Amino acid sequence: MGTFYPVRINLSLDANIKTRLLEKLQRDWDKFDGQKVVKIDRTDGLKMVREDGSWVLMRPSGTEPVVRAYCEAPSPEELDRLVSAAKSFVLNP
Repeated sequence: MGTFYPVRINLSLDANIKTRLLEKLQRDWDKFDGQKVVKIDRTDGLKMVREDGSWVLMRPSGTEPVVRAYCEAPSPEELDRLVSAAKSFVLNP
């Protein structure tokens, strides 16, 4: 399958963002950042696997006002794009 590049980011949440995010994490998403989502896994947060094999997992902390976003993509450029999309998904309405 080739080389993939992983990263984990921590995003701080205020109460309004956390409430809205928890609702978003319950939805089934057909697309993420313009690519088709081919698999959703809710074992530990919301993991969306896209058609190119890249994925993003958003996992709210149970003890801190933070969400951890894990991303993996086939190139550093696509990883940067995926990280930006994850930040936007978490922090924007």
